[in-house]
Formats: sequence, C-alpha cells, structure tokens
Amino acid sequence: MIFSIIVPSYNRKAEIPALLSALARQTRFNFEVVIVDDCSREAVEVIGEYPFPVRVIRNQQNQGAAQSRNIGAAAAQGDWLLFLDDDDRFSDDKCAVLEDCIEQNPTVNFYTIRLSAAW
Repeated sequence: MIFSIIVPSYNRKAEIPALLSALARQTRFNFEVVIVDDCSREAVEVIGEYPFPVRVIRNQQNQGAAQSRNIGAAAAQGDWLLFLDDDDRFSDDKCAVLEDCIEQNPTVNFYTIRLSAAW
C-alpha cells in the first residue's frame, strides 16, 4: 500500500459516509484510510464495504486535530501520508497522480499540491 489517508474527526459522524464514498471514486485504490475519532459524543462507525481498507481509532479523550493527525500517522501502514479533513474531498485522480509523481521522481520525499476550489 502506497498511501495512508489520515482523517481526524470530531463530532462530525455524518461526514464520514460522504467522505468514504468520495474516496471510493479514486481511479486507483493504492491506499488505506485511518479515521481518528477525537472522542466525539457519538462514535464514528464505518458501515458498508469500500474498495480500500478503513480503520477507526477512537481517542479516549479529546486531543485536538493536530494530535489526532499524529495518532493516525503513528498507526499508518502506507509508505506515504496524506492528510484529509472529514469535510474535504480529493480530486478523483489524486492518488493516481501522486503515485505517478513518486515513481517519476524517486529521490523526492515530500510533495505539495496546489489546491483549487471547485466553486
């Protein structure tokens, strides 16, 4: 697995199905998703099947978004980390484009991508 997509989430359980459905539109499934539930009032649950592995880690107390990202990164199994908030979306080819960039530039160890709004 090339990528681990780390998703911190706090009291936004309703965002998770839409996020996972959007990730299911990726053109390559070379990733896992690690959702870090930051001690939400209602625990995040993943219902349904996805073409990629999904894990949920639940913090026992609220840690904040930054620490939740660190917790997700520590649990990640991918070679590269991608960070995504639960209310954001990747373009459908993001993982494919990133994988191609990595293969074409094997000595590079950090990438940034310019974001553009869809609206």
